[in-house]
Amino acid sequence: MSEYTFYSDPSHAWLAVPIKEVIECGSEVSRFSYVCTKRCMAYLEEDLDAYRFLKAKGFIGEGGLLTGKAEIKESHSNSSSWIRRLPRFNEKLTGYPHLT
Repeated sequence: MSEYTFYSDPSHAWLAVPIKEVIECGSEVSRFSYVCTKRCMAYLEEDLDAYRFLKAKGFIGEGGLLTGKAEIKESHSNSSSWIRRLPRFNEKLTGYPHLT
């Protein structure tokens, strides 16, 4: 079973996933998601990118419900999240060959 963390602050949320998994499943990622190359993690925004990723991985089944093949933990902050200070996701990920 795959495990992911869903980070949220008072106004938004992101699903943390390894960049390699995003690339391998071919999920589209918008400019509203973030990346931490040091941790090799993508932080996919909740409105579209997280859903696209989960769907591409086969974790979303009939009626848009999670299939149970992924465990998603939650981490909430009452202040602005540190994720907002990361660089925006760049689908080309140029300059980071260790991520692909």
